[in-house]
Amino acid sequence: MKLLHKAWPLALLGLAATQAWAQASTNPLQNCTPTQVRATERYWFAGNRIAMDFGVSGTALPTITANPATVPWVDEGTTVVTDSNGTLQFWVGQGNVYNRDQVVMSNGNGIVGNQSAVQVVVAFAAPDVPGKYFVVSTSGLAAGNAGTLRYSVVDMTANGGLGAVTSKNITVPGGISSNETLSAVPNNDGTGYWVLTTSYGTRNLVAQQFDSNGPMGAPVISTLSEDVGNLFGSIYFNKDLTQFAVATSVQGSNASNVIRTMRFNAQTGQATEIASWHGGILGSVYAADFSPSGQYLYVSNIYPGQLYRYDVSSGDATTIKASEQYIGATGGSNGGGHVRRGADGAMWVANRDNTTGNSLTRIAAPEEALVANIGFVLGNIKLPAGANSVWGLPQTVAGCAKPLAPDAVPAVSGPAALFYVGTPQTLAVNVANEGGSGNVADGTLTITLPANVQAGSGLPAACTAVSPQQVNCDLAAAGMGPIAPGANLGPLSIPVTVSAPGTYNVDVTVASVTGETGAALLNNTAQTSLTALALVPDAIPAISGPAAPFGVGTPQTLAVQVTNNGAAGAVADGTLTVTLPANVQVTGGASLPAGCTAATPQQVACDLATAGGPIAPGGSLGPLNIPVTVSAPGTYSVDAVVTGVTGEAGAALLNNTAQASITAQDAVPPINGAAPVPALGAGALAALSAALGALGIASRRRKAQAADRR
Repeated sequence: MKLLHKAWPLALLGLAATQAWAQASTNPLQNCTPTQVRATERYWFAGNRIAMDFGVSGTALPTITANPATVPWVDEGTTVVTDSNGTLQFWVGQGNVYNRDQVVMSNGNGIVGNQSAVQVVVAFAAPDVPGKYFVVSTSGLAAGNAGTLRYSVVDMTANGGLGAVTSKNITVPGGISSNETLSAVPNNDGTGYWVLTTSYGTRNLVAQQFDSNGPMGAPVISTLSEDVGNLFGSIYFNKDLTQFAVATSVQGSNASNVIRTMRFNAQTGQATEIASWHGGILGSVYAADFSPSGQYLYVSNIYPGQLYRYDVSSGDATTIKASEQYIGATGGSNGGGHVRRGADGAMWVANRDNTTGNSLTRIAAPEEALVANIGFVLGNIKLPAGANSVWGLPQTVAGCAKPLAPDAVPAVSGPAALFYVGTPQTLAVNVANEGGSGNVADGTLTITLPANVQAGSGLPAACTAVSPQQVNCDLAAAGMGPIAPGANLGPLSIPVTVSAPGTYNVDVTVASVTGETGAALLNNTAQTSLTALALVPDAIPAISGPAAPFGVGTPQTLAVQVTNNGAAGAVADGTLTVTLPANVQVTGGASLPAGCTAATPQQVACDLATAGGPIAPGGSLGPLNIPVTVSAPGTYSVDAVVTGVTGEAGAALLNNTAQASITAQDAVPPINGAAPVPALGAGALAALSAALGALGIASRRRKAQAADRR
């Protein structure tokens, strides 16, 4: 932890003349949009288990929880890497690299550095290498020795996206002497980063450039107007990266709290002072950061904790010093801490103090002209149980390095279901830019079709059929691009027709995209297969008889239908044959449907071409009513089959038969259950007639005898 120095004398060092360079300042490349910058500042991890989530937009208070990280107590500097979508990648504190699950990353322990430094560690992406990050740390110790810069490499593609440290604690060459100031910023064209620090006991600000492979070139030295001292300090850029502030302090002299605003030439690595002045004499300057607009610079001291504000908009040291406003105490003799610009547009202050350590201070309106209106109330943000403030607050990466070059990735898909020869279909073609940066602004998308597959009419704009089997689309044409990183072009609908049944492969390729190099060229092709069937009809017969039993000798009707279940191709011909079993015959003298003839009493053949055809796909013919009569009681099966349909083949032939059963009884059951009247033969009828005749003669004789007696 920080040493408490009680007896440092106050001394005023003379102001050295400000050195200026007659050079044009080329600012760091701010490749992020404001929305993306806001997203990269989403997460903070600091102090004892403080975990803050600002979300990806807005100015509301962040969600603050107690971090479950395994090493809870982080004295001072941390750094947090969040991508431009607001997804946490990793963070570094107290010598450990933590993954997004708050567990020490594989090989992520033992990052060498002074864990009691204001800015012990910074991290940034390696341009053009997906998932690769550099972590740079300083071993500079306040009131102690000058430090050394070391770097480690994180691979976020390892362990399913949780990352791993693949190289660790490599000394940055060039003999760089560092102290507790440490920052990083993109170079002017986004092809690398500059790491900035100051050197104890000198007037040197040191810039070391990194490319995708690591440190490159010699360190660049810029001479400051005053000694940077041997105590605390920070380096922070304003929001648009046009200026940065360097705050340093000298052991034993509160009056030598030196604050500087500077410009940085991100092409050469040279820095130029805009203004330099001495800060407040209470305490030792610890950190300085810009308000969101960049008009004000907030400066925090420790031993005791104090907070000051300066209007730096004039760029004049005398005017800036005259604008000094004392905001208030941020802790006791051992208190105070970091001041940082938050993602929510507020200024945040760490409270290292026995009475305020369970809180942070949030200045909600840092742009207000009157200090009384900025909203400073010491410890106004209470921390959850188990979380405490120490001195530090985290760094987030300043700006975005130039992301990956464009990476055009095509995709193609055919119809989701099988289709038929001669039926126009559509291929859906997409082109995605999976590069981190650089639009896909030109190049050619080529769709190559195999034999028997041809491009149809109605191609998208800027797409041309250079042959029936090849379509070229100009990605630079109006309406086609440019395709921004993470964006997608399409789907482009490419009409095709297949002339013969089969399964075919369709290839798409993207070529000649400006800026696309290396691994980005390895995924420039895609393929899909499509299957076309022949246009075949599918005739399916159906037959049904009377729903209830009927009587022997009673004429009845069989209903026969033929359906075309094919997706294409009409049932235009063929024969429907109805076969009757023994005891079932075509009713004599009855009329058959048109196109149907009875070759025998047991067989009816219907010519589908004249019986009502052709039958379109999905259509039906019938019912054709076939009159039949049963000559003996029983249950009988009747068969129907379709044959000879032109074009019907394969599986369509498997469903060409149908069957129904009919039942005939010996007699029709009487109505309401009455007893049946027996049938009489000829002999019985003669006997009955003779008996009736005899009965009549006898009756007449009796009547005559009765008359005589009178």
